[in-house]
Amino acid sequence: MDQNAGFATCVNKYCPNAKVVYDLFHMVYNFGRLVISAIRLRLAYENKNKNDDNAYSLLKRSRFLLLTKNSNLSEEKRIKLNDILSFYHDLYAANGLKELLPEVFHAHFKRRVRISLG
Repeated sequence: MDQNAGFATCVNKYCPNAKVVYDLFHMVYNFGRLVISAIRLRLAYENKNKNDDNAYSLLKRSRFLLLTKNSNLSEEKRIKLNDILSFYHDLYAANGLKELLPEVFHAHFKRRVRISLG
Protein backbone atom coordinates (compact mmCIF):
# COMPACT_ATOMS: atom_id res chain seq x y z
CA MET A 1 0.00 0.00 0.00
CA ASP A 2 1.06 3.58 -0.22
CA GLN A 3 1.97 5.45 2.95
CA ASN A 4 -1.43 7.02 3.51
CA ALA A 5 -2.10 6.96 7.25
CA GLY A 6 -5.78 6.23 6.66
CA PHE A 7 -5.00 2.96 4.90
CA ALA A 8 -2.71 1.75 7.68
CA THR A 9 -5.28 2.71 10.33
CA CYS A 10 -8.01 0.81 8.51
CA VAL A 11 -5.85 -2.30 8.06
CA ASN A 12 -4.79 -2.25 11.72
CA LYS A 13 -8.41 -1.89 12.82
CA TYR A 14 -10.02 -4.52 10.61
CA CYS A 15 -7.08 -6.87 9.96
CA PRO A 16 -4.97 -6.71 13.13
CA ASN A 17 -2.86 -9.73 12.14
CA ALA A 18 -1.99 -8.41 8.68
CA LYS A 19 1.49 -7.15 7.94
CA VAL A 20 1.54 -3.77 6.24
CA VAL A 21 4.02 -3.51 3.38
CA TYR A 22 4.65 -0.20 1.66
CA ASP A 23 5.48 -0.16 -2.04
CA LEU A 24 8.81 1.09 -3.35
CA PHE A 25 7.33 3.74 -5.63
CA HIS A 26 5.59 5.54 -2.77
CA MET A 27 8.60 5.21 -0.47
CA VAL A 28 10.89 6.86 -3.03
CA TYR A 29 8.23 9.42 -3.97
CA ASN A 30 7.63 10.44 -0.36
CA PHE A 31 11.35 10.57 0.41
CA GLY A 32 11.83 12.90 -2.53
CA ARG A 33 8.84 15.05 -1.67
CA LEU A 34 9.37 15.24 2.06
CA VAL A 35 13.15 15.16 2.37
CA ILE A 36 14.93 16.20 -0.82
CA SER A 37 12.41 18.89 -1.80
CA ALA A 38 12.39 20.29 1.74
CA ILE A 39 16.19 20.52 1.81
CA ARG A 40 16.24 22.13 -1.65
CA LEU A 41 13.64 24.72 -0.67
CA ARG A 42 15.44 25.53 2.59
CA LEU A 43 18.75 26.02 0.79
CA ALA A 44 17.14 28.14 -1.94
CA TYR A 45 15.47 30.32 0.68
CA GLU A 46 18.73 30.75 2.63
CA ASN A 47 20.71 31.66 -0.49
CA LYS A 48 18.02 34.04 -1.73
CA ASN A 49 18.09 35.85 1.63
CA LYS A 50 21.91 36.08 1.50
CA ASN A 51 21.70 37.46 -2.04
CA ASP A 52 24.00 34.64 -3.15
CA ASP A 53 22.94 34.48 -6.78
CA ASN A 54 25.57 31.89 -7.76
CA ALA A 55 24.49 29.40 -5.10
CA TYR A 56 20.82 30.12 -5.74
CA SER A 57 21.17 29.64 -9.51
CA LEU A 58 22.51 26.11 -8.92
CA LEU A 59 19.18 25.19 -7.34
CA LYS A 60 16.93 26.85 -9.90
CA ARG A 61 15.03 24.29 -11.98
CA SER A 62 16.76 21.41 -10.17
CA ARG A 63 13.71 19.75 -8.60
CA PHE A 64 13.26 16.89 -11.07
CA LEU A 65 17.01 16.55 -11.47
CA LEU A 66 17.31 15.83 -7.75
CA LEU A 67 14.31 13.46 -7.72
CA THR A 68 15.35 11.37 -10.74
CA LYS A 69 17.31 8.17 -10.28
CA ASN A 70 20.94 9.04 -11.03
CA SER A 71 21.42 6.24 -13.57
CA ASN A 72 18.49 7.62 -15.63
CA LEU A 73 20.15 11.02 -16.14
CA SER A 74 21.86 12.10 -19.34
CA GLU A 75 25.55 12.98 -19.13
CA GLU A 76 24.74 16.70 -19.21
CA LYS A 77 22.24 16.40 -16.36
CA ARG A 78 24.59 14.16 -14.37
CA ILE A 79 27.26 16.90 -14.56
CA LYS A 80 24.76 19.50 -13.30
CA LEU A 81 23.69 17.14 -10.49
CA ASN A 82 27.33 16.62 -9.47
CA ASP A 83 27.84 20.41 -9.37
CA ILE A 84 24.85 20.74 -7.04
CA LEU A 85 25.85 17.82 -4.83
CA SER A 86 29.45 19.00 -4.50
CA PHE A 87 28.22 22.43 -3.36
CA TYR A 88 25.44 21.29 -1.01
CA HIS A 89 26.42 18.60 1.50
CA ASP A 90 22.84 18.10 2.74
CA LEU A 91 21.63 17.32 -0.78
CA TYR A 92 24.62 15.03 -1.34
CA ALA A 93 23.65 12.97 1.72
CA ALA A 94 19.94 12.92 0.80
CA ASN A 95 20.75 11.89 -2.77
CA GLY A 96 22.85 8.99 -1.49
CA LEU A 97 19.97 7.79 0.67
CA LYS A 98 17.55 8.14 -2.25
CA GLU A 99 19.77 5.89 -4.35
CA LEU A 100 19.95 3.28 -1.55
CA LEU A 101 16.20 3.08 -0.92
CA PRO A 102 15.56 0.41 -3.60
CA GLU A 103 18.33 -1.78 -2.15
CA VAL A 104 16.84 -1.50 1.32
CA PHE A 105 13.36 -2.20 -0.02
CA HIS A 106 14.46 -5.36 -1.82
CA ALA A 107 16.57 -6.70 1.05
CA HIS A 108 15.14 -9.85 2.59
CA PHE A 109 17.09 -9.73 5.84
CA LYS A 110 17.98 -6.97 8.30
CA ARG A 111 21.64 -7.94 8.09
CA ARG A 112 21.69 -7.26 4.35
CA VAL A 113 20.23 -3.79 4.93
CA ARG A 114 22.93 -3.01 7.48
CA ILE A 115 25.60 -4.06 4.99
CA SER A 116 24.04 -1.91 2.24
CA LEU A 117 23.96 1.16 4.46
CA GLY A 118 27.47 0.59 5.79
